[in-house]
Amino acid sequence: MDPDSPGGALTYRLWDLGGARSAGSHGDGQRPDQPLLVWRIRWKDRPVKVLVVDGANVVGSVPDGWWRDRAGAAARLHAGLQNADLSFDWVVLVLEGSAGAGVPAGEVAGVTTVHAPGVGDDEVVAQCRDHTASGDAVTVASADRGLLSRLDPLGVTTLGPRALRAEVSSQR
Repeated sequence: MDPDSPGGALTYRLWDLGGARSAGSHGDGQRPDQPLLVWRIRWKDRPVKVLVVDGANVVGSVPDGWWRDRAGAAARLHAGLQNADLSFDWVVLVLEGSAGAGVPAGEVAGVTTVHAPGVGDDEVVAQCRDHTASGDAVTVASADRGLLSRLDPLGVTTLGPRALRAEVSSQR
């Protein structure tokens, strides 16, 4: 929709992807060095479609040697997400542990990378909770049954990691 048309009004909001939660909210007492602030654009006629990617689960869904180079595997996933023509307005890639060394935190080419300060699943839940609370239509890419059961009350849609990888690799 044209933002200049009467029905295309935009609203803007500053979104904090890491610094607003209190220390210890992830169980480890750590906080990101600086908050990641992103301006959100929301069309008034539809929710923002957000894909939250459980990086560890998506990378680990195919036994391609990722365990020898977790940072490299995360970088390849990030590059694939950047280059893919996905049907989402916003893609959030959650990385944990040594995988974070492969991709800096922040937004690069339409993919927002968040380094989990503790357990990656806790950060995936926090991202999904924050986005659904804002009225976003959230899809999570993961097959982790424990994680998905924690997300059930939020009403997020699920996308299997192999389906996401197939979509990303088909567009290379």
